Amino acid sequence: MTTINWYPGHMAKATRELKEQLKQIQLVIEVLDARIPYSSQNPTVANLISHKPRLVLLNKKDLADPDHTNRWITYLNQHSGVHTIAINSLKRSDMRSIIAYCESQLLLSKRTYKRLNVMIVGIPNVGKSQLINQLSGKKSAKVANRPAVTQRQQWVMLSPTVYLLDTPGVLWPKFDSQDVGINLAITGAIKDHIFNREDVAFQLLHELVKDYPTLLKNRFKLTQLPEDQVELMRYIGKQRGCIERGGGVDLEKTYHVLLHEYRSGKLGTITLEKQPG
Repeated sequence: MTTINWYPGHMAKATRELKEQLKQIQLVIEVLDARIPYSSQNPTVANLISHKPRLVLLNKKDLADPDHTNRWITYLNQHSGVHTIAINSLKRSDMRSIIAYCESQLLLSKRTYKRLNVMIVGIPNVGKSQLINQLSGKKSAKVANRPAVTQRQQWVMLSPTVYLLDTPGVLWPKFDSQDVGINLAITGAIKDHIFNREDVAFQLLHELVKDYPTLLKNRFKLTQLPEDQVELMRYIGKQRGCIERGGGVDLEKTYHVLLHEYRSGKLGTITLEKQPG
């Protein structure tokens, strides 16, 4: 399996700028992907912000397995000592909860601040820009369903007393585990042309067969799953009309379809990373 790493030059610059801006920040909002809470946390950024009060958001809860999301919240609250909530960045009620939490931190602050400066951090394509637009009630940040859209910092007013500093999504130079790279590729945090789509699609299929066989059978109209995963992948291709001239299955197109259906939630609510313990 090919090694996955993606660290464009602007990410190194963004990390340096983030470190500098932290001096004027009273609260950091760290956005993680609810489907992969461990893999979606940048350890470099986590170390930089460790001395600051934090709010952890498990975004994309609508795409994640709710049972595992609840377990992750319990685990993170107990082991990290920071407040953790699950959100869907399209729900206004979730946005009101975030702003209310920020305002409460201003009231609880031992120092007298006229306003609370909040920094939002997260990896590419974790939903930061969409979240900021929902929080501010306007299109303050560029949004696209691909990583590395935001490449500069910008301040956004959330309320008269809460100001938010958006930062570009940044990865780190080398992943500790190849599983991290695979999880980031499956969920779309890494641009598709960077990795071997076949390897990533088969790893996703392996996880689905292992942990979510019923969802897989329901989605692709199977009474039972073939033991051979190549055969299963070909069946999925036939189901989705990924046929080449001559009648064979276009596997490359099938890989794209499987990844798209997972990322869009069409396969169901699926968490790839289980909480420790």
